[in-house]
Amino acid sequence: MIENAELTWVMIALAFATTMAGRFIVRRFRVHFRPIQAYEKMPQLVADAVEGRKRLHFSLGGSAIGQSSTVSALVSAEIIYRMVERLAISREQPLITTSQMMTLPLA
Repeated sequence: MIENAELTWVMIALAFATTMAGRFIVRRFRVHFRPIQAYEKMPQLVADAVEGRKRLHFSLGGSAIGQSSTVSALVSAEIIYRMVERLAISREQPLITTSQMMTLPLA
């Protein structure tokens, strides 16, 4: 009979093997997304704002956590986070607004 410790190690080994096989399969197939010009221009706009000492305004809009727009809220927060990292060297703090109270923890 298999003990709990042995079963745990078997499950860990199986999970590791599945992960490695999945990585091998994923490397063979590249996913190509269509280019979105606005996302490609964002880093340059942030750089211009830093050099021109301008304040940027980011808005999460009506996206909220716990609703049907949760994915939109999380993606927007991630994009804003990456842009704010670039603004860290600027003296001007970015303005982040939202129209949903449930999104405040993301802002």
